[in-house]
Formats: sequence, structure tokens, C-alpha cells
Amino acid sequence: ADLLSLTLNTVKVHTRNIYRKLDVGSRTQAISRAKSLKILRG
Repeated sequence: ADLLSLTLNTVKVHTRNIYRKLDVGSRTQAISRAKSLKILRG
């Protein structure tokens, strides 16, 4: 957040929106889901 001059709240809001769109509840689930949808490689 500091590096991009964003508030912590902004980061939390965007993170929550990503989780909602991926239908997940955690960072680990989000990464796994994004990989299965081929949004992320790895």
C-alpha cells in the first residue's frame, strides 16, 4: 500500500472485491482459483 501510495482501506476493498468475484474466502483460495481459471500461471 505504501509503495503505491494507497491507503490500507483501499487495498482491503479491492482484495474483498477480488475474493467476491472469484467466490473465495482467503488468499490461498484466491490463488488456487486464479490458477485453475488460468488467470495466473504456476
